[in-house]
Amino acid sequence: LFPPGHSDTLASLSNQFSSSLGLGSTASLPPTSSSAFSLPGVLGPLVTGPGSPNRMYGTSTSVSGTQSPFSGLLPPHPAPPPPRPSVAPPSLSTNPIEQVRTGNLAGIFPEVTGPVSREVEDEANTYFQRIYNHPPQQISIDEVLELLKKFQTSGVQREQDVFNCMIKNLFEEYKFFPQYPDKELHITAQLFGGIIEHNLVTMVKLGLALRFVLEALRKSTDSNMFHFGVAALDRFKGRLKEYPQYCQHVTLIQHFKEFPTHLIQWVEYGTQSSDPPSKPSAPVLPPSLLGPTSAPGQPIGQPIGQPV
Repeated sequence: LFPPGHSDTLASLSNQFSSSLGLGSTASLPPTSSSAFSLPGVLGPLVTGPGSPNRMYGTSTSVSGTQSPFSGLLPPHPAPPPPRPSVAPPSLSTNPIEQVRTGNLAGIFPEVTGPVSREVEDEANTYFQRIYNHPPQQISIDEVLELLKKFQTSGVQREQDVFNCMIKNLFEEYKFFPQYPDKELHITAQLFGGIIEHNLVTMVKLGLALRFVLEALRKSTDSNMFHFGVAALDRFKGRLKEYPQYCQHVTLIQHFKEFPTHLIQWVEYGTQSSDPPSKPSAPVLPPSLLGPTSAPGQPIGQPIGQPV
C-alpha cells in the first residue's frame, strides 16, 4: 500500500489531508455526540449517481417528504428530524468530508469523469442487487470483494469503470446508511470494511473511509450507525496495526470500553503497531439480528467485558 519504511500509514496520509479530515491531533476530534454527517438536507432526495445501492429501491416518499433507500421494499421508518439550514454552496468546498456531504465527489474521484455508460451503470447495479438478494441469487461479500480486486487491476476499461462506479457510489451512499434496515446495513458494513481490508481504496479515499468508520463508532452504542462502525472495524481489524495513530483516536472514544472485547484488544495492540497474540474473533451482529437469548443492552455478538 505504501513504500517501505512507513511505520504509521495514517500518519503518512495525514501529511496530505489531516486538516481536512480532522485527524491531525486529539484536540481536533469532535465530541462523541457530534456528527461529521449532520448534513443540511441529509435526508433529502437520494443520490442519483449510477451504480448506487439505493437505485434498486423505488422512489416513494415518506410523510416527511424524504426518500428511503428501501422505500417500497420494507415498511417506512419514522420521520427523521427536519434538516438543518443551508450552508455554503458545495462548489466552494475543498474538504473531502464536505464534498461527500454535498455529493460533489469529482475531486475525490477524478478517475470518474463524464457520464457513466448505461452498460456500466447496469452492471454495477446488478452487483449491488445481488449483495442484498436472498440465495441462490445472492453474492457473498467475499465474492464481491474478489470481483472488485480483479476489476481494480483489470486491463479492460469497462471493468475499471465498473470498479470506480461502485466505489464512488458506495461513498456517496454513506449519508443514507442510517436509513437502512439493520440486516442490509450490516451487509453494507462488511462491504465497507472489506474495501479497507483489501486495499481497494488508498490515500485520500482510504483516509475518508477510515474517518467514516471512526465517526460511526462515536455514535451512541444503541444506534444503528455504531453497529455499522463495529462491523466495518471488525472486517479490517487485521490491518489496524498499520494505523497506530488511527487506533489512538479510536481508544479516545468515550464508550470505547463498551466495544466488543476482541475489538478492544485489536485496537489497543494496534496502537503499538502489532496484532493481539491470540488474534481473537467473535460475531459482530446488531441486537436485532441476535438470537432471542441475547441479553438486553448487550452490544454486539458477545457480552461486554467477557474474554473471547
